[in-house]
Amino acid sequence: MHEGYLYVYLSFEKNLHKDFTKLLANSKTSQQRTSNVTDIDILLSLKECDLTDWSQWSACSSTCKTISDGPYQYRNRSCVGYSTWNIQDLPCNGSNITDQQFCNQIIPCLGNYSAWSDWSICSASCQLTSQDFPIQSRSRICEGDTLGGGCLGPSNESRPCNNNISCPGNLTDWSQWSACSSTCKTISDGPYQFRNRSCVGYSTWNIQDLPCNGSNITDQQFCNQIIPCLGNYSAWSDWSICSASCQLTSQDFPIQSRSRICEGDTLGGGCLGPSNESRPCNNNISCPGNLTDWSQWSTCSSTCKTISVGPYQYRKRSCVGYSTWNVRDVPCNGNNTSDQQLCNQNVPCL
Repeated sequence: MHEGYLYVYLSFEKNLHKDFTKLLANSKTSQQRTSNVTDIDILLSLKECDLTDWSQWSACSSTCKTISDGPYQYRNRSCVGYSTWNIQDLPCNGSNITDQQFCNQIIPCLGNYSAWSDWSICSASCQLTSQDFPIQSRSRICEGDTLGGGCLGPSNESRPCNNNISCPGNLTDWSQWSACSSTCKTISDGPYQFRNRSCVGYSTWNIQDLPCNGSNITDQQFCNQIIPCLGNYSAWSDWSICSASCQLTSQDFPIQSRSRICEGDTLGGGCLGPSNESRPCNNNISCPGNLTDWSQWSTCSSTCKTISVGPYQYRKRSCVGYSTWNVRDVPCNGNNTSDQQLCNQNVPCL
């Protein structure tokens, strides 16, 4: 009866001993050997201790998430009414009387900055524009922060340097030479080909400064100096007077001509095409010819008056420049080319 009653009582009310029967048997065996102890006495001596309620959680050990494990907050409770006569017994069967939990896990901690680094080298040796100052900078490292909390204040700072020093600029490489301005030697100066370069990175804030110290950014040189240029012809002149008023032979035609002047050529380049041209004129017009002057009279054919008719002396002339291509033409229109006259008519013959 005692064992059943105590088992129900201790199992459901205290819920601490799950194998009470075995514990009771062991206790009776050891205690009844030395004294007259009842079951109730044994059970009372084995009564489970009591755990007090947990205390309130303590304040968090840090107001933010630290780098190391944590932070934590703590609570505790006490074990009361436990036996002290058996040093092998654990108060409340070893139940924890302290407890901890993480806290402020999502609150970042601020860090602390290291010392400033040395100032960097100036970003440029001169000032490019009125608003563009060269700078030098320095930095410091935020240490010990958590969850990206950072540090108070800037991690970098800069200051102007080498300001009010003008930048002279730098010349780029020359471009390729351009095509020649003419394919041949012109009459005027030239032709030329050109190239250029740029001055970059010079200061614009000081109007007294010359980009790249005034160095030339354009260049030119002669080209195609030995290649002659063709000229252009003037208008044709009027046709000349025909070279003859008639055609002398079948192959000899009278002609008239005209010309034009080659202008603007260089180095003897000339002009395309002929500078003179001719055409037949008065062709198929026969030439009658021209009579030469009469020759001197010849010596008389006799020194005295002969019995027969006579004596005579003679002279002649020629018809020159008459057409031979037309057989129907009579030279000099048939005019005589020989002549005679009586002579020594008053000189008697012996």
